[in-house]
Amino acid sequence: MRRARRRKNNALAPAVIPKHVWVAGGKSVVWLVSLAAVAVGLHSLDGYAKSLPGPAVGAFNYEWLGLPAWLRDPAHREFLDEIALSAQLRQSDDLYAADLCERIGRNLENCPWIESVQRISKRQSGIIRIEATYRRPVTMIVKRGNAYLVDENAVRLPRERRPALLDARQWILVSGVRGEVPKVGQTWNGEDALAGVKLVKMLNEAYEQGRLSCWPELTSVDVSNFDGRKHPRDGRIRIKTMTPGALIHWGLAPGDEYPVECSAEKKLARLDALFRQNKGFPTSEPIDVRPLDRVLTGRPHEASQE
Repeated sequence: MRRARRRKNNALAPAVIPKHVWVAGGKSVVWLVSLAAVAVGLHSLDGYAKSLPGPAVGAFNYEWLGLPAWLRDPAHREFLDEIALSAQLRQSDDLYAADLCERIGRNLENCPWIESVQRISKRQSGIIRIEATYRRPVTMIVKRGNAYLVDENAVRLPRERRPALLDARQWILVSGVRGEVPKVGQTWNGEDALAGVKLVKMLNEAYEQGRLSCWPELTSVDVSNFDGRKHPRDGRIRIKTMTPGALIHWGLAPGDEYPVECSAEKKLARLDALFRQNKGFPTSEPIDVRPLDRVLTGRPHEASQE
């Protein structure tokens, strides 16, 4: 995103040194001189490399490899800037420091927007290349008067808002979660939170694929009855809508329906067909998409007697 020394004059005549010793000694001198030249050369090259045009102090640039589409969107530039700040590069940082990439990687791993870091590398031009897996916002969990941004695994991200200030057509919220609000970067405790987020993700994807025309009318996924203790006949998960009275009894979390409820995909198809046929949801009528054979309207206890 690793010399020959001068011999002292003495009375003794100099010894005669055989030719082969001269040759061997000469080769050793040549080898030592060559080694010294290499060392000097490497030192010179290092100085030359640092003298080449590079980034000014604090002028590092990032190259984000494999950046997901949502982070490439200019509307989400603030999130990418926040990730870049979490790298904690300093003006005094040296591009040639051996531990620069390692330190950046450690800092980014602590960023709540990043799920994992694959590789950090650097280029002589001052570019820091980052390969990572990012957490994408999916929904906001409402708890004690605030809405907290989370990813698909119910990991809390660094954004919170008052629900009244949110655009109702931008988010399908999750409400009724029992667990306490975790710290940023930590996962919400409880199966209800994860189930609610999982359903919102599925609803979002179906809408993006053109398979859920009623998406703009959905306001929140309610998991307050997740264990069925409050209303045994109601859906474990319910979806609230903008249409008064049109509460959707969804039932179990996606993937947990078999064999007591129809599949999540069939529920989606039913909702879409019902909305298209009626050009909206029937007013003042709860909608139960759980039965294996049909969609029921009316209170669940009344529908069960039919």
